[in-house]
Amino acid sequence: MTLGGAAGLFDWTTEAQKQVDIEAAEMDEGLITSLLLRLWPKDQPKPSIEEVRGISKEFLEGNDAKSLAAVRRSRPDQMVTLTQADGDGQSTDARYRRYCGPQSEKL
Repeated sequence: MTLGGAAGLFDWTTEAQKQVDIEAAEMDEGLITSLLLRLWPKDQPKPSIEEVRGISKEFLEGNDAKSLAAVRRSRPDQMVTLTQADGDGQSTDARYRRYCGPQSEKL
């Protein structure tokens, strides 16, 4: 299995689905409110609605918000099982040695 751009997900919850649905709907409207608030530093005051709009506009500038929303909605499709992630049944260390050569034995 090859994953590109992000790690696979091993667990998907109804809470994660709710978060994706909300964030995708906001992106469809040109906003990143929930995403921004989720990632906002806990020790900082929350941004005002005007600040959220400004940050959203800056973040989404030059991007297709509808496409980003679609990518957000595709998160459940990134689920993988541990068997799929393991692939050939070898440990990550063994796989690394196979691809990096005998000099990696010292790792």
